[in-house]
Amino acid sequence: MNTGPYITGVKYYPVSIEYQQFEGLEEQYYKVFSLISQADINPIILHCAAGADRTGIMSFALLTLLGCDYNDIARDYLFTNFANEGFRDINNEFNVWWEKLNFYEGNTKAEQCKNWLISKGLEENKLENIRRIFIDGYKGK
Repeated sequence: MNTGPYITGVKYYPVSIEYQQFEGLEEQYYKVFSLISQADINPIILHCAAGADRTGIMSFALLTLLGCDYNDIARDYLFTNFANEGFRDINNEFNVWWEKLNFYEGNTKAEQCKNWLISKGLEENKLENIRRIFIDGYKGK
């Protein structure tokens, strides 16, 4: 968890997330995605100490929910190799996360991810609002 430096006028919401955590952490996913669902009212910056692992899993979930292409999400994740926090291999945690989504209902990875986030306690209306905020022209449900 980042302890600063803080900027005057910016509200911080610290969320403790374990390294590369896909399972569990319902409270943390709920908090982060609830904040993202209000990004049209209160812009957000998602970060961790290095912007790699904890930010990586949340970015993975967000980009997948939004229906981004596997290659684009993977490339975004691999940009963290420019950090000084160790090497990320697409065949390790990233592909494990991608494949675990197959256990959730849906005809697309975006729908599987949505159902995975719902399994963590997120309300469908929050997830649909995230899509409305970030996808131009999205009508949704």
